Amino acid sequence: MNLYISSSKIKLILKSLGFFVLLFASYVILVPLFFPGGGVSQSQWQRNIIKAQRYIYRNTDIDSVVVGTSLSARIRKDLMPEEFFNMSFTGGSIFSGLEVIKRSNRYPDVLFIETNLLMMPIDTSFMDGLFTPLIYSLRDYVPALRMEYQPVSFVQPKLQKLIVPFVNQKPESKKNMFDVILPMQQKGYAQKPDAKMFAERLEMLHSAVCSLLSEGVVPVFLEMPVHQSLVDSPKANFTRTALLRIFPPESYPWLAIPDSDQYETSDGHHLDEQSAEDFTIFLRSQLAQITEEQIKYWTKRGQGRCE
Repeated sequence: MNLYISSSKIKLILKSLGFFVLLFASYVILVPLFFPGGGVSQSQWQRNIIKAQRYIYRNTDIDSVVVGTSLSARIRKDLMPEEFFNMSFTGGSIFSGLEVIKRSNRYPDVLFIETNLLMMPIDTSFMDGLFTPLIYSLRDYVPALRMEYQPVSFVQPKLQKLIVPFVNQKPESKKNMFDVILPMQQKGYAQKPDAKMFAERLEMLHSAVCSLLSEGVVPVFLEMPVHQSLVDSPKANFTRTALLRIFPPESYPWLAIPDSDQYETSDGHHLDEQSAEDFTIFLRSQLAQITEEQIKYWTKRGQGRCE
C-alpha cells in the first residue's frame, strides 16, 4: 500500500486549508463589523435563541427586563427605554427567561414577570444550546458564532423575496382567524390547571423570585391584557388567586391590571398591533415611576417573605 503523498499534493492541501482559514477569519471579523444588527431570524426557535444571546452578550447596561411568553413578546422594544430588554419567548416559558438571567449572571434592577401562562416548563434543550461550556465562552469573543450571524440569516431572506411573488397565497382574514381561535381559547380557559403541576410551577417561581431578591432585583408581577371573556375565566381566576396568595401585594409589587376593554386582540390572547403599542406606552409610564428608593423598599419587603 503506497502511503506516499507528493509535495505538490501537500502544497495543494495547505493552500486549500489556508484559503478556508482566511475565508472564515474574514467572515468572523467583517460580518459583525458591517452587520452589527445581525441577520433575520427564520423561525420561532431561531428568534428565541437570538433574543437570549443578545441578552447574554450585550455589552451595555440592562436596567429592566420582562420575562414572559408570546403574550408579552408583543411589547414594543422600540418604544421602551434603551436600557429595557424584552426576554419573552414565543412558544416558550417564563422559566426559560428566568434561567437565562440566572445562568448569565446579568441581573437587572427591575424584572417584570408575566403571570398569564405558568404551566409551560423550562426548555432544557434550549438552555443547553445556549450554555454549552466551550461555545458559550467563545461566543463572547467571536460574535460570528452567535445565531444572528449565521450565513442562513443573511441568505434566506433574499431567497424568500425571490420566491414569494410566485407562490399562490390566500391569506385568511384577521376576523376569520379571530372567530376561529377565540372559541378555542375560551374552551382552554374554562378548565383550571392541574393542581399538582401548578403547585410545582409556583414552587419554581417562588424559588426563582427569592434568588432574584437576594441579587437586589425587584420582581414586578405583570398580567398581560387578554380578551374580556378570558379575564374572569376559571383558569385565569385560579392562577391569579394562587399567585396573590404566594406573592401578596403588600410584599411584592404588582402592575395595575389594565382594563381589557381598552385593548383589542388578534386571537383573544395576543394584542393586536395598535393595542400592543398602547400597552407598551402604559408599561413605559409605569416603569418611569419606579424610583431607587422603591427598589430598595420592595427588595427588603420581598426578602423578608423569603426568610
